[in-house]
Amino acid sequence: MLDAFTAGVAPGGLISSQHVRQMVCYLLSTLKEPIPKDNILQVLINEEIANYFEVVQAIGDLADNGSIIRVEGEGELYTISEKGKEAIDELYKNLPFTVREKAIKAGLKMLATRRSQAQNKVEMEQTDIGVNVTCSIIDGDHPILTVSLLVPDMEQAKLVKETFHENTLKIYSGSIALLTGDYQSVKEQFEAE
Repeated sequence: MLDAFTAGVAPGGLISSQHVRQMVCYLLSTLKEPIPKDNILQVLINEEIANYFEVVQAIGDLADNGSIIRVEGEGELYTISEKGKEAIDELYKNLPFTVREKAIKAGLKMLATRRSQAQNKVEMEQTDIGVNVTCSIIDGDHPILTVSLLVPDMEQAKLVKETFHENTLKIYSGSIALLTGDYQSVKEQFEAE
């Protein structure tokens, strides 16, 4: 039943306020860790699964009825409550499979990016001839791979930072494979996409 705002929602997306609430619970239940409100919005809006205003309303309604819980931490973090878990265990099948799959794939990518941002380091330094971007993959307290690039402007530096955080594992394994002459692994890594 169409009872939700649909601006920005792709065909096959969620057009029911009830389904939007269920999707928020499903996402939090499946990802199994507190997620910032902004990241919930990012996943569902960027993938054109639901309308921005509907997601904001759903988060508020679910927090008010105890299906999700706001937790202490950096930013406005939410996690699924026991009440929310019980409900979504029964209702998740009401959500189209392709939409669930799309949301979880985007959610997992978002989590990987968040972890990379927390664990790895990117420094950007403006110079006379451009921006020096230094990307470091950290294991514990020690950098295991550091790469410095000189790019023409801050816009490209931000793109390098974003790409680094989204592809840290590929950058590391690809660099190791190239540096050790394992060209087949590099080829397989990029053909898999």
